[in-house]
Amino acid sequence: MKVKLMCVIEGKAKLLVPDLTFYRRTNGIAEPSYAPIFYNSKMSFSRDVSILVLKTFKKFLNLNLNVCDALAGTGVRGIRYALESSPSRLWLNDANPLAVNLINKNLSLNNLSSISTVSCLDARMMFLKNSYGTLRFNVIDIDPFGSPIKYVETAVRALKDGGLLSLTATDIPALFGKYPITCLRRYGAKPLKSSFAHEIAIRILLGSVVRRVASLDFACKPVLSYFHNHFLRLHLILNKDISKANDSVKKLGWLLYCKNCSYREIRAGIDVSPPRKCPNCSGRLSLAGPLWCGNLFDKVFIRDMLSFMSTVELVNPGDVRSLLEIVYNELDGPPTFYVIDELSRNLSVSSPSPSKVVSSLKSIGFFASRTHFHPKGIRTNASIKIIYDVIRSSI
Repeated sequence: MKVKLMCVIEGKAKLLVPDLTFYRRTNGIAEPSYAPIFYNSKMSFSRDVSILVLKTFKKFLNLNLNVCDALAGTGVRGIRYALESSPSRLWLNDANPLAVNLINKNLSLNNLSSISTVSCLDARMMFLKNSYGTLRFNVIDIDPFGSPIKYVETAVRALKDGGLLSLTATDIPALFGKYPITCLRRYGAKPLKSSFAHEIAIRILLGSVVRRVASLDFACKPVLSYFHNHFLRLHLILNKDISKANDSVKKLGWLLYCKNCSYREIRAGIDVSPPRKCPNCSGRLSLAGPLWCGNLFDKVFIRDMLSFMSTVELVNPGDVRSLLEIVYNELDGPPTFYVIDELSRNLSVSSPSPSKVVSSLKSIGFFASRTHFHPKGIRTNASIKIIYDVIRSSI
């Protein structure tokens, strides 16, 4: 099969990619998934962030990196990794023979063939073939169309102790609670429809990963977990240590939520006996989980990512900086966030600006910040009663 190609520049990479004008849906809309080889230019934001993560991780590890892009498509992510972060070894894999042919062309186009290995395998088989001795990777990136969870356990076997595992999930409807049975089947967790479903989704995904890697005696440390447009992205450092793995499992728990007044509570641990009524309004509490109750970000890691921004060639530098700066401000806050418009509707009042509410909460001694998860969201340790009082006084 002959694929219609075009040449694009992304960061430092020069690439041949499918020309989407030849691959349209019946309604005329160009769709990356309709092309014989997958390439989505809109995911350049994710690749920008990943390059900064890799550069920061390399600084922490202080080693030459052995990097694997397990679902490589055109090879764009791995090639940009190589051009910006200079790994000593690059392994690109895709089960699609057409993609593998294009990957080899793109590696040659960017003079990276000498440090690269290309395979045409199911990613899980490729991981198993690299699951011992010096063959293991320092960095594994899994960027599927849909859920990454089926690849996690074999990926961990191919990851060196202290390695970086990066995962993308695009099955947003299941994680957001539209298809709860699908979420239970894939992730072993009960989701919840809510205004802050973005964060619940991240925590369910992360909780599922933690359980799987802990079964192999690995502890999980999130350095950056975020939501952007239509996808979730996790960057995790894994350490093989039974004691630390146990500590990771202890950070799993449940979310209690009252849809009537927006009260919510996180309860970590195995023994959870949730109350039946909301302590704020006596409404019925809903339950979500098990999910990750710990931190989603690492402060030092995010700070170093910001410091590396001037050293890389990003496609979306303004958007990336905005994400990292908001994340840096919110990372000391508690789990979950509040959407100001929802709380204002509950009070039947006009909605004040989130920035004004944040400033008011800070002025009376509470932690408060904006959140990257939602443009009208705030993260705070103030009680729901105090937040309501602040909103009333901010009108």
